[in-house]
Amino acid sequence: LGTAPQDLKYHGEPSELIIGNGNVIREHVTMNPGTEGGGMLTKIGDNCLFMMGAHVAHDCILGNHVILVNQAT
Repeated sequence: LGTAPQDLKYHGEPSELIIGNGNVIREHVTMNPGTEGGGMLTKIGDNCLFMMGAHVAHDCILGNHVILVNQAT
């Protein structure tokens, strides 16, 4: 969680990954912080479920009660 975005335009700028409350994050889930082109923010709402291997890419904004199934991107 929070490793550098998979974007060749990213050069180490300070950006954020904000994860809300009550989330379940299972094995091998990846979530990347934002990039300059996307407002420097990736944000996860509350009470979400991220099943094994799900990926939340840079600059994504997810609401509350979201479910990403196995290997979803």
